[in-house]
Amino acid sequence: MACNHPLSGKVFRNSPSGAAIFSGAARLLAAVTALSSLLFWSGCQAESSYSLQVEFPSQELLQKTAKLYIWVVRVKSCQQVAWEELSAGNMEAAASLVISHPASDPIAGSLAQVPDGFFAFTAEGRMESGARILRACTPAEVKSGTTVQVKLELECVCEPVPGVCAPLEEIVGNGRDDDCDGKTDECRSETDCNDENGCTQDLCVAEQCQHPRWPDTTRCSDGDPCTLDDSCHEGVCRGSPKDCSAYDSQCTRGQCNPLTGQ
Repeated sequence: MACNHPLSGKVFRNSPSGAAIFSGAARLLAAVTALSSLLFWSGCQAESSYSLQVEFPSQELLQKTAKLYIWVVRVKSCQQVAWEELSAGNMEAAASLVISHPASDPIAGSLAQVPDGFFAFTAEGRMESGARILRACTPAEVKSGTTVQVKLELECVCEPVPGVCAPLEEIVGNGRDDDCDGKTDECRSETDCNDENGCTQDLCVAEQCQHPRWPDTTRCSDGDPCTLDDSCHEGVCRGSPKDCSAYDSQCTRGQCNPLTGQ
């Protein structure tokens, strides 16, 4: 038969550097009060106590965080956590919790019903826009009759510009998640997908750029004034060199001037 045991200690408190944690912000008092009354389940063999401490790198990043997601995942190491799957809700969690900042929305989920075993305690801080800027992970063994103390030290995972923990507008084609939403190189319109190739189409489909080729012989411009009849061939624009043989002489060969096309 499963047994519920009350949490002991504060769920959040101030970091040693003075950065405010949830219990350090007055407007989150309601959230902390609710958290401190959560239940933790770890079997019937003996009473167990449990504490969870979450530290933000700075007061500024605390203020940027609109929601804090906490998941307890049944894996033995943090290297086994598939963050993108977890964030998208595609990785099973033994328990989960969502806390809003400020505490305007009710706390969603619970850290109850975590059985004995090895787990990774994870946290992710998101901005109002949904940008994922902070993450932390700590492995721990939940065992009846013992005190489980978990400390999650959040670190910036959104740094498109070195030294700045904040999202930017997505730049398509650079291979980075500039806006920190968990997707890379997503587009908003065809304008974002211009590959500067006149022989491919610039399409934005499901937030991803696609560049199907125009049919061969499609008219195009290769940018070379010394070619004629430019057309597409297998996605590449090519033209035929201009015939300048009329300017040949016994000692010279007629050539096209690439500056003038003459």
